[in-house]
Amino acid sequence: MKVLLYSHFYYPEVGAASTRMQYFVKALKAAGHQVKIVTPIPNYPNNKSYEGFEDITKPETRGDVTYLPTYISEKHSLYKRLWSYIAYFFISLRYVL
Repeated sequence: MKVLLYSHFYYPEVGAASTRMQYFVKALKAAGHQVKIVTPIPNYPNNKSYEGFEDITKPETRGDVTYLPTYISEKHSLYKRLWSYIAYFFISLRYVL
């Protein structure tokens, strides 16, 4: 079976959510499934793009993971975080369609 996984947090980010997603993907692959991951540019927990991801302006695939450019706010606020999630939704929807 082919599986498309959306995750707002994924490797190389650190934290519980990205770690759980990595284990989930490994389990799916071990069961014989093809897995494709769609995630925004890694930026957690500092709200800055990780080294090697600074210049991504269009979807970039590395292995099974497609990193999408999206809005990253350097300030923690409810509205900016919400905008980040909304932007990721629309960019990923456009990419998948």
